[in-house]
Amino acid sequence: MKKLMVIVLSLAFILAAMPAQNVFAKWSECPDDKVDLDDKVFKKAKFLLMYEDELGLSDGQIKQIKDIKVKAKKYLIDKKAEIYKIKVDIKDAMYEDDIDTGKINKLIDKKYDIKKEKAKYLVNSYVLLKNTLNDDQKEKAKDIWMGMYKEGGYMHKARGMMHSGKHMR
Repeated sequence: MKKLMVIVLSLAFILAAMPAQNVFAKWSECPDDKVDLDDKVFKKAKFLLMYEDELGLSDGQIKQIKDIKVKAKKYLIDKKAEIYKIKVDIKDAMYEDDIDTGKINKLIDKKYDIKKEKAKYLVNSYVLLKNTLNDDQKEKAKDIWMGMYKEGGYMHKARGMMHSGKHMR
């Protein structure tokens, strides 16, 4: 009985020492909470290119998907750099003796305007990716998507693509 009491008290102290947010974080997280719009666009492009044969994509469709993906990557690089530079400007302005809140507020507005613009661009890119497919291909993509986690589905195909170099498109 004494050993049980020591174990229970030890566990209580350990749990009390851990921040509550870390203990319960995994229970409250929804997997979809971690999906960014850029991830969604690039995963969609990867999926379409990975299953190009099954979907019956034409050379023109493949080129269009690759172009959307490359253009989105370049766009994100530019926007992330702009946001980073604004962050640097904000930090610099915060070190001044007389902090100009008006100037900082304008920088903050600019930063979030860029983030808003970036989100809209990514939604548009996602729509363009989906619209590269005809109705039959969209239906086939849905069927593949629904079955990809079953035996021999997505992960099996993804491993094969990595070994063939096809995923590098």
